[in-house]
Amino acid sequence: MSLTHKERLLKEIDEFPEETIPKLYKIIHVLRTELIGKAKKPGIRGSLKGIWKGS
Repeated sequence: MSLTHKERLLKEIDEFPEETIPKLYKIIHVLRTELIGKAKKPGIRGSLKGIWKGS
């Protein structure tokens, strides 16, 4: 039976020494928040009325 990536990851985490868990958490947190792209929020756009003169 093949293990999913999540199961394999959890198994690896279980094998870490307890004192290194805080460092591992920081690494995972940075990966999740900074390196994995965040959804781009749409900016507030003003009216485009009047920007094309003579059209």
